[in-house]
Amino acid sequence: MIHELRSTYFYCISLLSVYTCAVSVAVSVDGSLLYMTSYSHHRLLTLSMDGTVLSSLKDPALLGPAGVHLSETGQLLVCGHHAHNVVHVDGEGRVVTLASKTDGLNGSWIVY
Repeated sequence: MIHELRSTYFYCISLLSVYTCAVSVAVSVDGSLLYMTSYSHHRLLTLSMDGTVLSSLKDPALLGPAGVHLSETGQLLVCGHHAHNVVHVDGEGRVVTLASKTDGLNGSWIVY
């Protein structure tokens, strides 16, 4: 699995099919998908393990997305460094803010 992940990452960057400023990567529970934040392009990318971009989500709540975490139950969490928030992204691409600057967040990089 680690070899596959490493190969996919290098494959994507060498062909420039994925933005090269990936900050964080999470692997789906079943190991078939990668979720990658593109900090400088303000996007959350979903890729297959062969490096194919399946979706590219851009949302005002994903300003400078940094950390991404996928829980064991499949909850996808992303922290927006410039948006000063932590959001939940569902399977349809809907974004819900869970915590923000008014809750005390300031430039978060990591979420677990």
